[in-house]
Amino acid sequence: MSAGDTGRRVGDALKTWLGEQLAKLPRNSETAEAIRYGLNHWDGLVRFLDDGRIEIDTNTVEQQHSPHCAEQEERALRRQRRRRRQLGDHRLAHRDLQTQSRQSAH
Repeated sequence: MSAGDTGRRVGDALKTWLGEQLAKLPRNSETAEAIRYGLNHWDGLVRFLDDGRIEIDTNTVEQQHSPHCAEQEERALRRQRRRRRQLGDHRLAHRDLQTQSRQSAH
């Protein structure tokens, strides 16, 4: 028995178990929604497991199809980093003022 056969058997057992658990859960529960999501994407998961060349992260593919979105995301990250630096500088200045106040009080 090959590793692929074992993996398929385990995958089939998992899919069956997930279906059984789904039947026991309230329809609108978060767990039921998560199981439904997994089952709806089952074919993609099996393809990923069968072919190691397939990326599990679709972000790469999405960015290739939408370079505009990737540029927007990069700009947002740059703004976040700049803002964090500004806040960090402000916090350092505030801390320095507090330290100076404490030192002059002694």
